[in-house]
Order: sequence, then structure tokens, then C-alpha cells
Amino acid sequence: MKTEIYKKNIRSLTSLRFFAAACIVIGHGGSKKLFNYSIDLFDLRQAVSFFFVLSGFILSHAYPNLNWRTSFRGFLASRLARLWPAYIVTALLAIATNYPVNTIARLFRTAVNFLMLQSWIPINDWHYSVNAVSWSVSTEMFFYLVFPIALWLKNTRPMMLVFAALTCFCIMLGIAVAMNASPVEGGPSVTAWGLLYIFPLARLPEFLLGILAYKLAIWLHRNSHLWSSTKSNLLEAGALTIMAAAVVESSNLGKGILREIAPQLSVWVQTAGGCFGFALLIAVLYRERGVISRLLSTNVLVYLGKISFSLYLLHQIVIRWMFRNYQLEIESSREIAYIAYWIISTGGAALIYSLIEQPSRAKLRLALTKAQPSGLHHVASRL
Repeated sequence: MKTEIYKKNIRSLTSLRFFAAACIVIGHGGSKKLFNYSIDLFDLRQAVSFFFVLSGFILSHAYPNLNWRTSFRGFLASRLARLWPAYIVTALLAIATNYPVNTIARLFRTAVNFLMLQSWIPINDWHYSVNAVSWSVSTEMFFYLVFPIALWLKNTRPMMLVFAALTCFCIMLGIAVAMNASPVEGGPSVTAWGLLYIFPLARLPEFLLGILAYKLAIWLHRNSHLWSSTKSNLLEAGALTIMAAAVVESSNLGKGILREIAPQLSVWVQTAGGCFGFALLIAVLYRERGVISRLLSTNVLVYLGKISFSLYLLHQIVIRWMFRNYQLEIESSREIAYIAYWIISTGGAALIYSLIEQPSRAKLRLALTKAQPSGLHHVASRL
């Protein structure tokens, strides 16, 4: 039974990745200076929090145990092989189209990006350099490095994992408050956004929450084969409702009264306050017993979920290329331009996925490990 649980490909969670990526695509294109089509109900950057929570959950699903000495190299190779090909290709596209490396400062920033270290520098010109959205991949790489320790704590001392998450958050919030960091995004100096939205330690609690959510999922679904379809449907609908409410209310709280009374904290609440709702929804959908998870498991949505990483990395490059080269045409017909933005971004993501991500993944994993990957690594690389 254990083998079936952790090796199963959770199709509904794969497709949810597309909806999260779509929120980012809509958000970045929705500025009044750009296409001016957006969603104002909640802060669309909450989708990044979903990705971080899901990452902790999926890694716990794929690696129920991970020995630091014997398995960590293979684990890290599998993770790098999953991220690096699309990451580097889109970085090169960004340099070719929007970010010429024509100064010493840009050369250093590009090197930091290639090393996936940009999120450790909480200044806009650094963490948003080259391909701006790739800061989250830099943060994700830090999660992979601490995952073996987090997994051990989850299996042996789960309350210590909770304590670690709270400690990281309090440390970063304390630094932001002590610096009186500005809650306004942008500017040449360190802001609350750089410290609490970008910096890896500030986002680590969401990743650890995903690991704890997997423990919740195992407990919740222990006897789920006995559930009626009505119970399954109600549980999934309830989790989806709670998640939506958490995202909307935390976004409004962060943008509203909290901005006045706790400006630094408001940044995190506005962009990540829905993480507990995400954790609940992911845990509930885990065993795919209800109608919502079945709808999410359709082939089209699962495929869109598979290309969502490339879509996430590519779309902002497309925006900048379009407005750099076709500003007048866009202004004359924004509706058509917006449709073109989605077609180019999605079509390009599909090409990167099929021509770069998929073919290079196994080869790169082999090159990094210099050994045939195990079945577990093969499974994990697909998640």
C-alpha cells in the first residue's frame, strides 16, 4: 500500500499547476500599462505561494525517506534536471530579447541568475534581473537543499518542523520591521517585498507547510476507500471554498487595514496568506475521490499542468518582447494582442516542454549522477 501511495501520479494536482501559472500570466499582463486585463478579486501573486506549498507536498509524496549520504545526490540531480533546462533556455531568451548584458553590473547579475542565487539579494535590480519570474526557482533550489532535514523532522519530530517554520518567519519579519523596510514594491534599496516576498528564508514556511500537509493527507485519507461519493464531493467542495475564501480575505487584509497597522507584515499576508487554504485543498485532493478532482484529472488540464513551468518562465519574456517591438499595434487592438500573448506564451511553453524539458531531463540526471537513476528518481522527476 505504501508503494502505491507515494508512486502514484496525482493528476488533479498536476492540472492545478496550470491554474496557478495562469494567475501569474494574467497578473503580469494585466497592468494598465500593458494589456489592462486582470482579476481584482485577490492578489494573483498568491499563486506563487501555491507552488511553494505544492512543492513541499509533492516531494514528501515522491520521497517518503531520503538518506542524506546515499540518496541526496540523486535527489538533487533529479531536481536540477527538472528545473534547469527550461530555466536556462528562458534565461537565454530573456538576454537575447530584453536584457542585453552590456554592463559589468548586468554581467554579475546574469552570473548570479545562472547560479540560481538571485533571490538571496533582496534588491529589485538583482532578484528581478534577466528573467524576473525566475527568482522563485532560485528560492525553490534552497528548499531542495533543506528538504532532507525537513523530511527527517516530519517523520520523527513534526512539532519541530512547525517550530522551524514559525522561527524562520519571525526572524524575517523582525528584520523587515527593524529596518522599517518599505511596503512599497520597487526602488533601489531593500524593501519589505525583497525580504518577505522574495527572500528564501521568508518563503521556507510555505514549503514546510506543504510537507506537513502531506502528513495531514495520509491521516485524512487513511480510510477514504470507505467514503461515499457524497462525502468525497462535499469534502472537496468545502476545501475549495475555504481555499478561495482564505486567498481573497488575506489579499484584502494585506492591501487594507493591515497596511496601516503592520506594513511589513501586510506584504506577506497579501501575497502568501492563503497558504493554509492551499495546504488544505492539496491534502483533500490527494486521493482524488470526488468530482472536482476527477474534473481536474482530464487529459487536457493535466497536459496544461505539465507545461505550466515553461509557461511561467516564458510569459513575461513574451510581454516585454511584444511591447518592445509592437507597441503601436498593441495599442490599436489590445484584445487581439492579448489573445496573441496567450497563444505565443502557451505555444512556446509547449515547445519548450516537448523539445527541451522532456528530452533533456533524463540525460541531465544521468550526467549529474553518472549512474542509472533509480525508479524512485524516475517517478519523482515526473512530479
